[in-house]
Amino acid sequence: MKILVVDDDAGTRNALQAWLTGAGHAVALARDGPEALRRIVASVQTTESIELMVADFKMPGLNGL
Repeated sequence: MKILVVDDDAGTRNALQAWLTGAGHAVALARDGPEALRRIVASVQTTESIELMVADFKMPGLNGL
């Protein structure tokens, strides 16, 4: 499963990436909402579509909601 992890805290992003990768998932990272949107649009245009997104709710600018 391809999972997008969105969090403005690098430590949280990296910890989730390590945990999810260890569980056998492909992981993409984004540091904020706009980057997440760009990654989602790009994934739709390829064969590696993102299937799940885990997002921090409180982020500057565009939040996880």
